[in-house]
Formats: sequence, C-alpha cells, structure tokens
Amino acid sequence: MSNFAEKLKAFLHDPIDKCFNIPGHEDRAEYYANLLGVSNVLQAKGPDMIASCMERSLLPKGVIQVFNEIRHPLSDKILKVSSIKPKEEKVIFQGKQISVFSDIKNAYGQIPQQIKGWNNWDDKKKFFFLWRNLQDIIFIKAENKDWLKFLPILPADTRVPDHSIWEHLKIASSIYWDNKEGARNNSLFLFTIGPVQSFIAQARKTQDFYMGSFILSFLTFKAMEVIIDNIIDKFGPTNIIYPDLYKQPLVDWFIKKNFKDFELLEFKEEHLQLPTIPNRFVAILPLINKSEIDKLVEQMKGEIDKTIQEAKKTIFSKRGLKLDISNEIRGKIDSQLSEFPEIYWVALPWRIDSRDISTSDFKNILDDNILKKYEDLWEFAKNKGEYKPNIGLLYELIYSVLERFMGSRKNVRTFKQPNVEEKGRKCSVCGERDVIFFKETKNKSKFTRYNNSVIDLTEKDIPVKFIADGEGLCAICFLKRTFEIYLKEKVSSNVFKDLSFPSTAEIACADFKKK
Repeated sequence: MSNFAEKLKAFLHDPIDKCFNIPGHEDRAEYYANLLGVSNVLQAKGPDMIASCMERSLLPKGVIQVFNEIRHPLSDKILKVSSIKPKEEKVIFQGKQISVFSDIKNAYGQIPQQIKGWNNWDDKKKFFFLWRNLQDIIFIKAENKDWLKFLPILPADTRVPDHSIWEHLKIASSIYWDNKEGARNNSLFLFTIGPVQSFIAQARKTQDFYMGSFILSFLTFKAMEVIIDNIIDKFGPTNIIYPDLYKQPLVDWFIKKNFKDFELLEFKEEHLQLPTIPNRFVAILPLINKSEIDKLVEQMKGEIDKTIQEAKKTIFSKRGLKLDISNEIRGKIDSQLSEFPEIYWVALPWRIDSRDISTSDFKNILDDNILKKYEDLWEFAKNKGEYKPNIGLLYELIYSVLERFMGSRKNVRTFKQPNVEEKGRKCSVCGERDVIFFKETKNKSKFTRYNNSVIDLTEKDIPVKFIADGEGLCAICFLKRTFEIYLKEKVSSNVFKDLSFPSTAEIACADFKKK
C-alpha cells in the first residue's frame, strides 16, 4: 500500500462538517469516504491524535462545548455563529441508520460520477485532487447557501475553535505513522535560501526589485518540489507546514503540469506573476536518519542548481548569444553563479536513541523555567487529560529549538573561495563581482578588460530593457535582469510575455501625481 493511501485516510478521517454534529462524526467520515471509494479512514487514529495534540494541546476529561463561535488564532477576536446548519438527512450505511448533511453528501457523491476515470486514479492523484479541489466543489454543489461563508474556517474542535478542520486534516495527512514505531519516525525540517535583503536591494530598475523577489520565491519552490512530489512516495504537498501551499500559484502550475487530466477549480494563470512563496519553508519529514535527510537536501540543492543552469542556457539560446564562449569566460560565469543562493537547513528528529524526544533533551539549550512549564503541562495531560500526551504536545518546543538551531547555523557563515580570480571592473548593479556582460555605448567606447573575460553585447543581442548602453553586469545580476526570458519559455508564455515595469522615477513621483 502506498503512503498516499494512508494520506488519503488521514485527510478524510474527519468530515468537514464535524462541528455541526460531533457525536456522529465518525460514521459520517466513513460514509463520505466510502462515496469516494476510500475505506477504513478511522485507521488514521495515530496521525489524528498527534495533529490534535499539536493544534490544541490536551483538554481535561469531560469538557463539552456546542458550536457557537469561531476564534481568531492570533487575537482575541470572536466570530459569533448563529444557528446555521446544513440540511440533515438519514441514510443507511453498513447496516445502520446514520445522519449526514445533504450538501456534503451530494458534493462527495458527485465526484466519482463527474470525474472521468476517478475509479482508475491512483491514491496520489486522488489525494492531490481532493486537497486542492474539495472545498471549491462543496461551494459549487451546495444548495443551502446560508452556512457556506463559514466553510473555510469551520473549526476542528468546538472546544478550541481557533483552527479549521481543513488545517487539522492537512496536518494529520503530513504525519507518517508506523504501527510499530508510531509517529516517532518524523523530523521537523527548516530550509532557507538567501541572501534576501542584499539580493533584492541590489537593483537599478524596478524590474530588478521584482525579479529578485521572484527568483528567490521560484528557487525555494523548486526545493519544495522535492517534498511535494518525491519518488519514494512518502511526501506530499501537506508535508510543507509553512507556508500553506493550498492554492499557491506555483503549486497550481506544478499540478497542472503533472496531472493534466483534472481541472483546477478557481485557478487563474495570471497569478503566476505573484512571488508568493517566501524564502524559507518548514516541513514534517518522515525521516530521522541523518544520511537520508542529507540525501534529500542534496536533491533540493540539485534542483536549484539545475534551474539556474537551465535558465542560463535558455536565456543564451533565446537571445542568440553564443554558447561557444572561451573556457575562461565560461569558468567565470559558472564561478559567479555557484555563489548563489546561500542555502541553510536544520532538522530535528522526534526520536533519539530509540525513544521519543523529551524536555530533558533540551536542558543545555533552553532555560529551566521554560522547560518546567512544558513538564508541568505534560504531567497535567498525563493525569487529567482526555487522552494520553504524545509528541505533538512538544511541537511548539521543538519548533522553538529548530529556530534557535537555524540562528546558530547562520552565524557560521559559509564561505566559498571563487574558482576564478575577481580583479576587473565591478558590476553596475551589485558592485561586488566582475563584469562579464557589457553593452557598448553608441560611440563604441569601451573599458579596460582583464584578460579578455567580457562578453560584448549589442542592442540586437540584448535590448535596452535588459541592459542599458554602457552598463556591465556580472552573471548573477544578468540572470536576475533576464530571468523573465526563462519564465516565458518554461513556465508560462502568456503570463511572462512582454512584462513591463514602471521606472524608479515614476514610482518616486506616484504620490505627487496622485495628488
């Protein structure tokens, strides 16, 4: 059985209408999943318990709360919910009568009927489809519209109504569960690329600012792809905890590219222009062995390097630039490109020495008073909680330590000696690296070269949009300036065709012009 079969169970183990009728929610979950051809979803109890503990700690026994409010997770704001409820009906399932909600039942039931080949799809394809489209399908198919505005924020638990059922299902599906080892064979993983401030700030045009941001977003996504679609079938889009990948434009682009025969509802191709992926992501990995995580990171680095090299070849090819440049220039280009980006990562396993990680493992990292709070919480949950505490109770602690580890890692700066000596005229944008691409001025004036390691460009080679007369760029800044050529060729010829940007002067005068 593939891991996506388990992910499907975890994603469907709670019905999205759980808050409307909690006592019967398990029967409804089994019934709705059965409509989709998925069975035994209640076997995902392990991931459910871990996810519940991560999101709401553990509650005392006997606490009951009707569904009457939704709370904002980051403030004290409360949304009072009136007596809204989807239409309920009775059905016979597995030999007994159960209550289901008509709108949800109809939405689930129509998926196998209206999606061509649904029963022949593998678990991975079904998981991607439901994760991406289920909420939109319910919006479209529901007849009783008065409750739909609450659909994206329906709580997972009415007693702690500050996180949605969708978030709970996502987290549960990210947790790898082994019947022998439980959830211990997971690690919390943090990956980041940079530099951010200097890379974006080194700009002479507004297109430099935009493309600097977009490149960081795009390269981070290329690293994410290794987790979103890994060949060992243990990963998926929900394994990325931050940022939430639901309806991210680049993720939608990835899905359309890899799953060509199902529709992405509410997808707008023009949103691909938005660099919505930050330069870092947090993931739950079903790995604890350092060599396995090292191998995964090498794949991520390989994808980033592959993208940069592919962009270089595409830009040279599309602009008719000669690829048979001298070995000296080629070496200098490769040397400069190898400096970008800087990559840092840390991982913290949930298991150490064949046991679950505990507060005692952080005694040399965190203050005693901080650890004491978690130890007291653990004892309270152990003695008076509704369920026994598990590793999910320490998620906040594990994440805090992970961030500290990342701070320590970044303090140890990675230095890479350039393969080629830098001693010529410096780049017009960054001022750090030697000029490799130079565009002659109209009067053909040139500058002193070092060992003929410069590619002379003309307006025919590169228009003024990308490089001005007399401007000289290093390999990295040239890539930043011309990256839209690659995006037009490899991502979307419609969205990245003829991009235009206001001048810096126009931006500076915008307030004055408005007044």
